Amino acid sequence: MTNITRSVRNIAHRLIEEFMLAANRAVAGYLLQRGIESLHRVHEKPDARKVLEFEELARAFGYSLGVEDLHQREVAFAMAASRARESRPARLLRPRP
Repeated sequence: MTNITRSVRNIAHRLIEEFMLAANRAVAGYLLQRGIESLHRVHEKPDARKVLEFEELARAFGYSLGVEDLHQREVAFAMAASRARESRPARLLRPRP
C-alpha cells in the first residue's frame, strides 16, 4: 500500500450497495429454498477494542473513523475493562524454570 485517500460516498454508492445486498439475499433465499448447500460470509459486529485500536492508528495518520462520541465510548470501555480486572481474583505468578 502506498496511499490512503478518502472518497466522498454519494447516493450512487449507497444505491449500488443496496442492490448488491438485495442480490445476495435473493441468491441466498433461492439456494435455501432448494436445499442447495453453499458457503456464505457472516458479518459480525466488530470487537470494540479493535475498533478503538484502529481509531488510534488512523488518528496517528490524521484520519478518523468519524464515529460520534468515540472518545466517550473509549473511556466507558476502559472503565468497564478496569472493573472487570478488579472483580477477578488475583493470580499468582510463578517463575519460569
